[in-house]
Amino acid sequence: MTIHSIFMTQLLNMNAHLGRRVAAHHFKVVIRGGRKGIAILDSDKTLIYLRNAFHFIGSPIRQKGLS
Repeated sequence: MTIHSIFMTQLLNMNAHLGRRVAAHHFKVVIRGGRKGIAILDSDKTLIYLRNAFHFIGSPIRQKGLS
């Protein structure tokens, strides 16, 4: 195992993954930190926001299907 793969395993174990450049401030809510100009995103928070988005989009679709 290389140092890089160990580091990536540790990041994934703490529910973080590499994301966009830190200069992109669109994801402040889910950014856990930064390293070498790359944002580290919290995958737990990302999952919560994705589920909320799916429910927001899916609700009107389901309602129209029931009419």
